[in-house]
Amino acid sequence: MKKLLLCALLPSVLLCGCSSDDEPNGGSNYTEKQEKVFAIFNGTWADYQFSNLGSYPGANLQPEPDKIVFGSHYSTEKEIKKSSYIDGETTAFYAQGECTYYSVAYKGQPYEAVKCYYNVAPSATILSLWEVEDNTMFHVYDLKVVSETEFNLYQSGITLPYIFKKQ
Repeated sequence: MKKLLLCALLPSVLLCGCSSDDEPNGGSNYTEKQEKVFAIFNGTWADYQFSNLGSYPGANLQPEPDKIVFGSHYSTEKEIKKSSYIDGETTAFYAQGECTYYSVAYKGQPYEAVKCYYNVAPSATILSLWEVEDNTMFHVYDLKVVSETEFNLYQSGITLPYIFKKQ
Protein backbone atom coordinates (compact mmCIF):
# COMPACT_ATOMS: atom_id res chain seq x y z
CA MET A 1 0.00 0.00 0.00
CA LYS A 2 2.86 2.38 0.82
CA LYS A 3 4.44 1.65 -2.57
CA LEU A 4 1.17 2.39 -4.34
CA LEU A 5 0.81 5.68 -2.46
CA LEU A 6 4.44 6.56 -3.21
CA CYS A 7 3.94 5.81 -6.92
CA ALA A 8 0.85 8.02 -6.98
CA LEU A 9 2.57 10.95 -5.24
CA LEU A 10 5.86 10.81 -7.15
CA PRO A 11 4.55 12.28 -10.46
CA SER A 12 2.85 15.18 -8.67
CA VAL A 13 6.03 15.96 -6.73
CA LEU A 14 8.04 15.94 -9.96
CA LEU A 15 5.59 18.27 -11.68
CA CYS A 16 5.72 20.71 -8.78
CA GLY A 17 9.43 21.11 -9.47
CA CYS A 18 8.71 22.82 -12.79
CA SER A 19 9.02 26.60 -12.72
CA SER A 20 7.80 29.41 -14.92
CA ASP A 21 11.42 29.86 -16.05
CA ASP A 22 10.86 26.81 -18.24
CA GLU A 23 8.23 28.67 -20.28
CA PRO A 24 9.18 30.29 -23.60
CA ASN A 25 9.88 34.04 -23.32
CA GLY A 26 10.51 33.59 -19.57
CA GLY A 27 6.78 33.36 -18.87
CA SER A 28 5.92 36.46 -20.91
CA ASN A 29 2.62 36.39 -22.74
CA TYR A 30 4.17 38.26 -25.69
CA THR A 31 5.38 36.74 -28.96
CA GLU A 32 8.97 37.01 -30.11
CA LYS A 33 7.90 39.53 -32.77
CA GLN A 34 6.13 41.69 -30.19
CA GLU A 35 9.23 41.60 -27.96
CA LYS A 36 11.35 42.87 -30.88
CA VAL A 37 8.96 45.78 -31.40
CA PHE A 38 8.88 46.58 -27.68
CA ALA A 39 12.69 46.66 -27.66
CA ILE A 40 12.63 49.73 -29.93
CA PHE A 41 9.53 51.36 -28.43
CA ASN A 42 11.34 53.80 -26.17
CA GLY A 43 12.12 57.47 -26.36
CA THR A 44 10.94 59.91 -29.01
CA TRP A 45 10.08 59.10 -32.63
CA ALA A 46 9.20 61.73 -35.28
CA ASP A 47 7.41 61.47 -38.64
CA TYR A 48 9.55 62.47 -41.63
CA GLN A 49 6.95 61.84 -44.35
CA PHE A 50 4.38 64.55 -43.58
CA SER A 51 6.51 67.18 -41.81
CA ASN A 52 9.22 69.79 -42.16
CA LEU A 53 11.83 67.10 -41.37
CA GLY A 54 11.45 65.53 -44.83
CA SER A 55 14.06 66.01 -47.55
CA TYR A 56 11.60 66.52 -50.42
CA PRO A 57 10.88 69.86 -52.16
CA GLY A 58 8.47 71.93 -50.09
CA ALA A 59 9.16 70.08 -46.84
CA ASN A 60 9.97 73.42 -45.21
CA LEU A 61 6.33 74.43 -45.80
CA GLN A 62 5.03 71.46 -43.81
CA PRO A 63 4.12 71.62 -40.10
CA GLU A 64 6.19 70.27 -37.25
CA PRO A 65 6.35 66.46 -37.24
CA ASP A 66 3.94 64.17 -35.46
CA LYS A 67 5.83 62.61 -32.57
CA ILE A 68 5.32 59.53 -30.45
CA VAL A 69 7.05 59.47 -27.08
CA PHE A 70 7.02 55.96 -25.67
CA GLY A 71 6.82 55.74 -21.90
CA SER A 72 6.34 52.71 -19.71
CA HIS A 73 6.00 49.19 -21.10
CA TYR A 74 4.07 46.51 -19.20
CA SER A 75 5.74 43.13 -18.66
CA THR A 76 2.26 41.58 -18.98
CA GLU A 77 -0.82 42.97 -20.66
CA LYS A 78 -3.04 45.25 -18.58
CA GLU A 79 -6.78 44.65 -18.96
CA ILE A 80 -8.65 47.91 -19.54
CA LYS A 81 -12.37 47.76 -18.79
CA LYS A 82 -15.30 49.92 -19.80
CA SER A 83 -18.72 50.18 -18.25
CA SER A 84 -22.09 50.87 -19.79
CA TYR A 85 -25.67 50.64 -18.66
CA ILE A 86 -26.58 47.98 -21.23
CA ASP A 87 -23.46 45.80 -21.13
CA GLY A 88 -22.22 46.42 -17.61
CA GLU A 89 -18.46 46.13 -17.14
CA THR A 90 -16.63 44.55 -20.08
CA THR A 91 -13.06 44.35 -21.34
CA ALA A 92 -12.37 47.20 -23.77
CA PHE A 93 -8.84 46.15 -24.77
CA TYR A 94 -5.50 44.97 -23.41
CA ALA A 95 -2.78 47.61 -23.02
CA GLN A 96 0.89 46.71 -23.36
CA GLY A 97 2.32 50.10 -22.51
CA GLU A 98 1.86 53.86 -22.61
CA CYS A 99 2.90 56.61 -24.99
CA THR A 100 2.02 60.20 -25.85
CA TYR A 101 1.11 61.13 -29.43
CA TYR A 102 1.90 64.74 -30.39
CA SER A 103 0.44 66.25 -33.55
CA VAL A 104 0.15 69.65 -35.23
CA ALA A 105 -2.82 70.23 -37.52
CA TYR A 106 -1.36 73.21 -39.40
CA LYS A 107 1.99 74.98 -39.65
CA GLY A 108 2.37 77.45 -36.80
CA GLN A 109 -0.17 75.74 -34.54
CA PRO A 110 0.82 74.35 -31.12
CA TYR A 111 1.18 70.63 -30.52
CA GLU A 112 -1.83 68.66 -29.35
CA ALA A 113 -0.80 65.89 -26.94
CA VAL A 114 -2.85 62.73 -26.49
CA LYS A 115 -1.84 60.26 -23.79
CA CYS A 116 -2.38 56.74 -25.10
CA TYR A 117 -2.17 53.08 -24.26
CA TYR A 118 -0.64 50.99 -27.03
CA ASN A 119 -1.20 47.43 -28.20
CA VAL A 120 0.88 45.56 -30.78
CA ALA A 121 -0.74 42.53 -32.42
CA PRO A 122 1.03 39.16 -31.90
CA SER A 123 2.13 39.27 -35.56
CA ALA A 124 3.69 42.72 -34.90
CA THR A 125 1.88 44.12 -37.95
CA ILE A 126 -0.80 46.23 -36.24
CA LEU A 127 -0.37 49.06 -33.73
CA SER A 128 -3.47 50.23 -31.87
CA LEU A 129 -3.51 53.41 -29.80
CA TRP A 130 -6.23 54.02 -27.18
CA GLU A 131 -6.79 57.32 -25.37
CA VAL A 132 -6.03 57.03 -21.65
CA GLU A 133 -8.58 59.73 -20.77
CA ASP A 134 -11.67 57.83 -21.89
CA ASN A 135 -10.40 54.44 -23.15
CA THR A 136 -11.56 55.12 -26.72
CA MET A 137 -9.74 54.15 -29.90
CA PHE A 138 -7.37 56.89 -31.07
CA HIS A 139 -5.76 55.28 -34.16
CA VAL A 140 -5.16 51.86 -35.65
CA TYR A 141 -2.19 51.49 -37.98
CA ASP A 142 -0.64 48.76 -40.06
CA LEU A 143 2.89 48.58 -38.66
CA LYS A 144 6.09 47.82 -40.55
CA VAL A 145 9.33 47.89 -38.58
CA VAL A 146 12.10 48.80 -41.04
CA SER A 147 15.02 48.85 -38.59
CA GLU A 148 15.89 49.62 -34.98
CA THR A 149 15.65 53.32 -35.86
CA GLU A 150 12.68 53.44 -38.26
CA PHE A 151 9.13 52.16 -38.50
CA ASN A 152 6.25 52.94 -40.86
CA LEU A 153 2.62 53.41 -39.89
CA TYR A 154 -0.03 52.94 -42.57
CA GLN A 155 -3.40 54.52 -41.84
CA SER A 156 -6.57 53.49 -43.66
CA GLY A 157 -7.41 55.93 -46.44
CA ILE A 158 -3.87 57.35 -46.72
CA THR A 159 -1.63 55.96 -49.47
CA LEU A 160 1.75 56.99 -48.08
CA PRO A 161 2.90 55.80 -44.67
CA TYR A 162 3.95 57.90 -41.74
CA ILE A 163 7.71 57.29 -41.56
CA PHE A 164 8.81 57.51 -37.94
CA LYS A 165 12.51 57.76 -37.12
CA LYS A 166 14.18 57.58 -33.73
CA GLN A 167 15.21 61.01 -32.42
